[in-house]
Order: sequence, then structure tokens, then C-alpha cells
Amino acid sequence: MKILLIIIITLLPILLWGQADSCFQYEKALNYLKQDSIFQSYYSKVKLKFRISEEVGEGGVSPVMTRAYVAGKLGYDDEVYFYRVDSSLVYPMARKIEKEERLDTNKYILNCLSEIKVKRNPKTKVDFYRKDPDVIVVHTKRIYKRARHTYGMIHLFFFDDEDNIQKVFDVTWIE
Repeated sequence: MKILLIIIITLLPILLWGQADSCFQYEKALNYLKQDSIFQSYYSKVKLKFRISEEVGEGGVSPVMTRAYVAGKLGYDDEVYFYRVDSSLVYPMARKIEKEERLDTNKYILNCLSEIKVKRNPKTKVDFYRKDPDVIVVHTKRIYKRARHTYGMIHLFFFDDEDNIQKVFDVTWIE
């Protein structure tokens, strides 16, 4: 009985973290994508109809976004500053992030994502990952009816205390 109680007490914060997650940041990230000219031009042949996954992963900083994540956490607006900062500070942070595997992340269902209207015939798939309470990673990719090479973008959204977007870093990819 004591073991069961200890397990419940230790796992409760992990289980509740996803349920307490607010949808304001996710909605703001989607609205940003809908209005961003770079995002729209990258998907220029596609009408922006999103298929949104209700599963939110924990972690999820892709290796190509490691420097951007560290720069954002240190308060810089551009990852170029990563190379100007004391390497004894940034490289341990970067190595720690690079060791985290996106595939090993836990996932939880965020019910409010299903409430965001998804139009019929979606053309772009959207996956969310929660890195920190103030950082969301958004993976988008083109949806095809038949299997073929695809392309997409990865965005890192940094939020302030009022859930307003503070910084955005992005990168494109082609498979």
C-alpha cells in the first residue's frame, strides 16, 4: 500500500502537467503561422488547412534547432549571438539538449486542441511539443494523398508571462 501511494505521489505532477496545459499558447502559435508571410510562402501551393494532432510531446527540440533554443533561453533574438557568448555557458546547454531524443518523449492528450476547428481536406499536419512552460515547438509538414517526399518547417515559440509570443525561431526541412 505504501509503495502504491509513493508511486501515485511521484507520478501525479507528471500526469497533471499535460492536463493543466493552457491552449492560449497553442492558439497564438497557430494564428502566428496563419499570418506569417514566410510560412505562407513556404506552403504557397497549399491552402492553409491544418490537421492538428491532439497529442502533445514533451521535449522535442530538433538538433537543428538546438542553437536557436539556447539563444532564446539566454534572451537573444538571433541564434548568431550563440557564437558570441561565453562557450563555457552555452555549449553545456547545447550538449544537454542534443542528448535528448525527440522520439523518447512522453506524450499526453490536450483536449482543447480538438476544439480548434480543423477544416475538411487538411493540407498541413501540425504537431506540438512542449519543451518548457514558456516554449512550444511546432512541427509542420505537407500532407500528400500518395506517399512521396515531403517538406515542412519547425518553429520554436517563446512566450512571456502573459502568454504573448516573445520570440520565434524557424527552420525549413525537406525529406
